[in-house]
Amino acid sequence: MIKEIEINEDLIKKNNVQLIEKDNIEFGKKSITCIVCPMGCSLEISYKDGKVTDVSGYTCKRGLDYGWTESTNPVRILTTTVRVENGRLPVLPVKSEKPLPKDLLFECMKIINSVMLEA
Repeated sequence: MIKEIEINEDLIKKNNVQLIEKDNIEFGKKSITCIVCPMGCSLEISYKDGKVTDVSGYTCKRGLDYGWTESTNPVRILTTTVRVENGRLPVLPVKSEKPLPKDLLFECMKIINSVMLEA
């Protein structure tokens, strides 16, 4: 069950959250942790006029690529389950073949949740 949470100023202050919306960054910096390898580099993304201008803090080229991609067009592998009818188990694990745009994951889940496979 998905619970809706109203994000307000008190909640943000209470949890010490810095709210940054990708499309509204005019200038400034944002910190993210690289997840490409076990190093876990702290990347700093610089913005100017709403566009990414620099990525720093990486120790390998994959970290640089991750920083740019995560800041401009974040993608994720979708891992979930599909319902199975008349099978030994009620669900079957599935995973997307390629990374999907992060903003489309919930739409993909709506489609996947409507699927019922037959064993």
